[in-house]
Amino acid sequence: ISHHAIILCCCYFLPLISFWLVFNVMRVMMVTTTRQHVSCSSYCPLLVLLLLSLIAAPTNADLLSYTSLTSYWSALNGPSWTNSFGWGGASYSSANVYCSWRGILCSGEKVIELRTDSITGISGTLHPAIGNLTDIKILRLSTTQISGTLPRTICNLVNLEILDLSWGKYEGSLPDCNWPNLKTINIDYTYIYHFEGFSMTPNLTSITAKVQIKSGNPPHNATSFPLTL
Repeated sequence: ISHHAIILCCCYFLPLISFWLVFNVMRVMMVTTTRQHVSCSSYCPLLVLLLLSLIAAPTNADLLSYTSLTSYWSALNGPSWTNSFGWGGASYSSANVYCSWRGILCSGEKVIELRTDSITGISGTLHPAIGNLTDIKILRLSTTQISGTLPRTICNLVNLEILDLSWGKYEGSLPDCNWPNLKTINIDYTYIYHFEGFSMTPNLTSITAKVQIKSGNPPHNATSFPLTL
């Protein structure tokens, strides 16, 4: 069992356990106050701390984002990254811990932008767990050594507005995903040689696609390159 799975199992019931603890402490305190006439000042600070721990307890969505991002990091040779503040060194110690990692922009606990930024040493293939980050609006995974075909789970990013994979070693085809908000695609200088279609991207207005033909790949679809919308 991976350590991400262990973290997920351990934290899954944390909000319920916290609620149960606060409830029982309140019940005991109320009984004690009634019987012994103890003032609130004797136990209120403890009660406030317990309530704050309940509020700060991580949500399942928050934990899923953390495990998905660490899977992404591991699949892309994360230990070899440089200039990668936060990645690989932060355990799941608090909610939204990943929001301070380089290349991530959050709104609350939601990851809305993921980019390679100035991180170097990124190589490997995209992990399917990237599809769990369904709130992403901007995905800029450009100028890297990321290779292989895109996982089908990328279609789960239903809020995507900008997809930039330029100057990477991606190959194969770009799937026809349900991306109703997608406006821009950039696959310049990749080995992606085919679009499956754009039936579910009604707002797409810009595609940049100077494709490289890799030895052994079938020739690209001549009706797709160059493509003007």
